[in-house]
Amino acid sequence: MEFRQLQYFAAIAEEASFTRAAERLFISQPALSKQIALLEKEFGVTLFTRERRSIRLTEAGEALLPYAHNAIAGVQDARICLESYREERQDQPEQTEICIGVETSYMHIERFQRAFSQADARVHRTDPTLSSGLEIMDLESLTQALRQGRVDLILCTLHDLTLLAKLSIIKIYSSLQIIIFTDRYEQPRNETELAELLARNTLLHINNNPNMRAQVEHIFNRLNVHPKEQVIGDFFAAAAKLIHGDGVMILPEVVMEDLKTEHIRSCPMPEWLEEQSFVLAWECYSPAVDAYGDAFSELLSHT
Repeated sequence: MEFRQLQYFAAIAEEASFTRAAERLFISQPALSKQIALLEKEFGVTLFTRERRSIRLTEAGEALLPYAHNAIAGVQDARICLESYREERQDQPEQTEICIGVETSYMHIERFQRAFSQADARVHRTDPTLSSGLEIMDLESLTQALRQGRVDLILCTLHDLTLLAKLSIIKIYSSLQIIIFTDRYEQPRNETELAELLARNTLLHINNNPNMRAQVEHIFNRLNVHPKEQVIGDFFAAAAKLIHGDGVMILPEVVMEDLKTEHIRSCPMPEWLEEQSFVLAWECYSPAVDAYGDAFSELLSHT
């Protein structure tokens, strides 16, 4: 059964004439008769009784007619719906969504969380057609997603430059590295006491990325210590272990914003340990990338 056969059947029933129905449908009468014959043959029924000067519906035809009318009305309603949708869309500007990636270790930082919500609101006020989505993953996965076009812009720490090779980069923020520990321990006054603090504790990592690994090895070699290490994965789980005296952490100073507790102390790392730099990186420029890049750069450098 084809939809046009139902249209032909309903027209014949309404006109009570093959000739008038063919004229109404702008097809030849033989073509109309052929389609009705095919429909009757498919179901093994007769739909019309053909008399000398008129036709009338058979019992099968009477049963089919309301369904044919419903089918025709349904298609007409669907056509009206789609045409209305098309007209509405033509009056609305096309929406653009940019996907922003952030390195797993730093999404917990209050400064970054605040910047994401503020940047999205600021950009959307300027251009309502722009919106953003967020992806959180480790740096290697972020850079791979960026090169594959699954994210448009990433916020990350300045790691091994081979991972960020051939990407456009803007440095937006730097933070001193500090060692964080429970107040059960005395504040280290020199590198010797700092080495002792590391030697007798487990060094907790949020992740084991290449940059962190290189920094840890650099610290161990300079201080001549080799403490135990443990990768926790979750920032707050690691912080809980730290508060209970089960380890120490080396993190950017900005992280202290999320550790506002009287049980936590911090100590600056020696000057020979470089600051942690946070950057925006992208591969393909677009006005949307530019808008969000400007917003993040301003918000993070002034908060």
